[in-house]
Amino acid sequence: MEESISKKVIAEFFRTEAGNEPVRDYLKALGRPVSSEIGADIGTVERCWKLGKPLVDQLRKASGSGTEPIYEVRHTVVGKEYRTLFFVFKNRMVLTHIFQKTTQKTLNLKLK
Repeated sequence: MEESISKKVIAEFFRTEAGNEPVRDYLKALGRPVSSEIGADIGTVERCWKLGKPLVDQLRKASGSGTEPIYEVRHTVVGKEYRTLFFVFKNRMVLTHIFQKTTQKTLNLKLK
């Protein structure tokens, strides 16, 4: 409980209507040490929000009422690049997608 007091935002996994948590499932499949290092980066964002580059980048600005900006946490682990996409609502950092980056451009995802 004391740990969450020092956090500016609290990370939580997006959950589908079916109860799946895609980011959590992806991290479990990656295993350690990759998932641990990604988790450490997310922990840094929780404690130090609002960060900018090189760790966090804004991908999309809010586009009106009821929408939130979309951000990515940039991870480099064992020479591979990963991205975790999230938005912040109130004090929650909602982790929506994660992927291994294989090209220079970030995919143009249409997020609901």
